[in-house]
Amino acid sequence: MTIGLILSLIFMVLKLTGNIDWHWGIVFLPAIIEFVLSLVIYRSPFWWRGRAN
Repeated sequence: MTIGLILSLIFMVLKLTGNIDWHWGIVFLPAIIEFVLSLVIYRSPFWWRGRAN
């Protein structure tokens, strides 16, 4: 598990138990940010490959 997913799970438990009163979008924001960053960084076609020339 990664940091964003762990934070989202903690926030979800706190929201379901009534300890925080946040919108669901904010609860899952760390996981969404981590997912988008992983797509941008790890799926970039030029990240690990050198120049084609």
